[in-house]
Amino acid sequence: MNRREALTRIAFLTGGALSFSTVAGVMSGCQAPEADGWTPETLSADAAERLRLLADTIIPSTDTPGAGDVGVERFIDQMLTYWMVPDERAHFVDGLEEADAMARSSFEHGISGLTSEERTTLMQQLVDAANGQLPQTVVVEMDAAWATYSAPTEVVEGTRQPSELEVTLMPFFYKLKELTMVGYYTSEPGATEELQYVHVPGRYDGCEPLEAIGRTWAV
Repeated sequence: MNRREALTRIAFLTGGALSFSTVAGVMSGCQAPEADGWTPETLSADAAERLRLLADTIIPSTDTPGAGDVGVERFIDQMLTYWMVPDERAHFVDGLEEADAMARSSFEHGISGLTSEERTTLMQQLVDAANGQLPQTVVVEMDAAWATYSAPTEVVEGTRQPSELEVTLMPFFYKLKELTMVGYYTSEPGATEELQYVHVPGRYDGCEPLEAIGRTWAV
């Protein structure tokens, strides 16, 4: 799949622009590691499982794999570890802990102990909480940012490189949804089973009714 086109389509699905760290990670080839022998690098094992359950609530398995089936939690841990600056990483991890605390307050047990119906209710609580928050912006020195993002191997002569980078800290639910959608639809099952995919497209039929196609095309 062409990553630029994939990101464009995912931004359409999520209803807005994607964050800088997400675009940078995907364009650089970030993907979920293989499940066998995997150990999270930023999250604890318990936090990764909570994240898997939340992601699977956003995209549950039906006749196609869900977010938990394709390892979205592994993708997000990679994003946290290698593509988010420290403030952004801490903001997301704190949001995950707050979601677990919200579950305990509402249901007397954490995310891992919730039924699917309770997780759906919790998700609505997270949506309501996110709708009442404004994004925060932090300014990061580019020297510190390059410690997270790969520094450019060469700079075009005569161009001015910014000394600072503005990073938006999104409410937890919005960031969770963004990372879940991106991790899912850039995975092979998400692109080829949930969406329709033709490796070498044939003829173009414009204005085809959706019921005649069945699923949205991956590319």
